Amino acid sequence: MSVSGVGSLGAMTAGVAEGSARQRASRRVAIDLVGVLDVVAIVVGAILPAWIYASVGGLEIETVTVIKSALVTSMLFFVCMQAWNMYDITRLNDLPVYPARLLAAILLATFGALGLGVPFTVAEIHLWVWYAAWISASFVAILSTRIVCRQLLARMTKAGAFDMRVAVFGAGEIARRVQDHLRTEAAGIRFVGVYDDRPVDRLDATGLHIKGRLEDLMAAGRRGELDQIVIALPQAADHRMATIANQLQQLPVSIHMVTHISSDLVEGGPAHKVSAIGSVGLLDVKDKPLDDWAPIVKRLEDTILGSTSCSCCPCR
Repeated sequence: MSVSGVGSLGAMTAGVAEGSARQRASRRVAIDLVGVLDVVAIVVGAILPAWIYASVGGLEIETVTVIKSALVTSMLFFVCMQAWNMYDITRLNDLPVYPARLLAAILLATFGALGLGVPFTVAEIHLWVWYAAWISASFVAILSTRIVCRQLLARMTKAGAFDMRVAVFGAGEIARRVQDHLRTEAAGIRFVGVYDDRPVDRLDATGLHIKGRLEDLMAAGRRGELDQIVIALPQAADHRMATIANQLQQLPVSIHMVTHISSDLVEGGPAHKVSAIGSVGLLDVKDKPLDDWAPIVKRLEDTILGSTSCSCCPCR
């Protein structure tokens, strides 16, 4: 299961970038596939011992109950892993393994499932054996899969498969902090540079290289040279930041602003999410279009629609 699952991980993440000029994979798709493998390990770890019991031991099992138990436990396990940042898209170069944390998540999920009505009877020893086999099999499968995924994703990150390029508009302390945080490219997140169109005598550019003005930033975005833009003007320039954010909306990049700006300055959208680059808090103004799962979904839609059109077309 581990080898074939990891093979599909590499194939599907590579497929996200197929046909694009930059041939890069989606971090979100990659980490979601790791999560799918974790869930599959929990489910298979429950069903396999039960099937062996039924086939070899001649015991009667309730298949529906076993499947429901496995699904409930897998969902609880996934929630624990999310809460413990085991699916961090910024750490694809160093995927968390932490065996103790994995085992704790499995135990918590199993005990939680018991409280939700999963079958458990003290007098029935085979249930004890089943739970022990379930926990053991799931733990070994998840640990093995994560070790392989860790190596695979580290190699893909080093090869540039997940490169994410970040530019900052606004020279100053925020830009320096972003630059310092992204100084190492081991994580595959690269600092492109700083852009600013203010007069030189008003810039705090110590330790920064100003690559150009706003029009240069927009040109780089149109050429597909950027993935994220962080707007980091001083707090007194809130309205200027909102104006720039609106100008950048047309670019195929994600846009973020430092969180000292109020979200109501950005019109025409729902409440904005927040994120961070190191210690810099950001307000997420706009996600990059056709990112993560979107290209895969679009390709499936095109394939289905194309197949439907061909089947409906009368033969000539």
